[in-house]
Amino acid sequence: MFQAKRNKNLKNSIVIRPMRALEAAKVSRLAREIISALEFYTPAARSCEINKYSAKVLLRKIKEDKFSVLVAREGNEIVGFCINQDEGTVVWLEWFAVTGLARGKGVGRLLIRALDDSAKKRGAHKIWCDTRVNNFASIKLLKSEKYKKIANLKNFWHHQDYFLFEKEVH
Repeated sequence: MFQAKRNKNLKNSIVIRPMRALEAAKVSRLAREIISALEFYTPAARSCEINKYSAKVLLRKIKEDKFSVLVAREGNEIVGFCINQDEGTVVWLEWFAVTGLARGKGVGRLLIRALDDSAKKRGAHKIWCDTRVNNFASIKLLKSEKYKKIANLKNFWHHQDYFLFEKEVH
C-alpha cells in the first residue's frame, strides 16, 4: 500500500493502493464516466477505450499483476485510478484519471508517483504512455513528474494526434 501524505485541500488523507477485486465494477463505472465526458476524443475513440476497461477485464488484469490497477481512495470513495501493464522491464501507463471533485488537489500526481514505486518493485527500468496532444492537464502533470516527450504521432489511433512520453525508473 502507498500511503500519501495528508493534502490540506482534502478532508481525508488519500491512500493509493492496488485495486481489490470487489472494487472492479466501481472502477469500471468510473472509467466509463470519465472517458465518456472527454471532449478531446472522437465518439469512436471513447467507445473503444470504454470497452477496454470492463470489470471483467480489470479483474483479469489484477489477477495477472496486482499492481496493474491502482486506486486512489479518500475515505470510502474511489477518487481516481491508474491502469497500467507490466511489459517485461517496461511498464505501459494505459490510463490515469481523477474524479471531477478531486481534480486539482494532487491526486493524479500521487497516482503517478505510486505507479513509479510499483514499477521499481516490478524491476522495470522505464514507464511509457501516450496522451492526446490537447490533453493539457495530463501533459503538464507528466512533464512535472519527469516524463519526456519522445514522439508526436499524427493521425494515429482513431485518426487523432498523440504524444508519446517515457520516464526512466531509478
